[in-house]
Amino acid sequence: MLLKHLLPLLSVLLAAASVSAQAPATVHLPAGPEHKASAVHRFLFGRNWRAEWTTAIDAPVVALDTIYGGLVPYQRSGGGESRSLRLRSRSGKEYVLRSVNKTRSNLLPALLRRSAYGSLVQDGVSMSHPYAALALPGMLDAARIPHAAPRLVYLPRQAALDSFNDAYAGDLYLLEERPTGDWSDAAHLGGYRQY
Repeated sequence: MLLKHLLPLLSVLLAAASVSAQAPATVHLPAGPEHKASAVHRFLFGRNWRAEWTTAIDAPVVALDTIYGGLVPYQRSGGGESRSLRLRSRSGKEYVLRSVNKTRSNLLPALLRRSAYGSLVQDGVSMSHPYAALALPGMLDAARIPHAAPRLVYLPRQAALDSFNDAYAGDLYLLEERPTGDWSDAAHLGGYRQY
């Protein structure tokens, strides 16, 4: 008899534990907390976009194994400042994750990276707006210019990242289409069959 009354309670507790073990839908964090600067530093080197870099925002958590039918990372990429990761869907479409926060240290000789000069060069990142790329699609649509459509996402550690977890997990990224191949179903990319 006691078991009959405990079973519903047990099932509710198990369901609650399952929900709490799932990843959150969003995270609340700043893009670049290291861009916070003292009043003297701001006076000497500029206010720039420091408030935007250091203000925490809500970003959706991305699960690579489900978004766009599942994405598989296959190659590190990126220029001198961004950490980028190329992804491929099951249908063969390509996407890229580009880090919101930038680093300029790899542009400097090793001797200068941890110097005052290196810090000043890195501080230059605060001159760019962390979310500027998100403002462009609307303007490009109005001008009828084909473009990628970046989405702000937070990339947590996950099995789908495989060997890329250590280098990429735990940061904010812009996730966007990589216009190669057939994108005829994407009006914002111009509906092209071949790039």
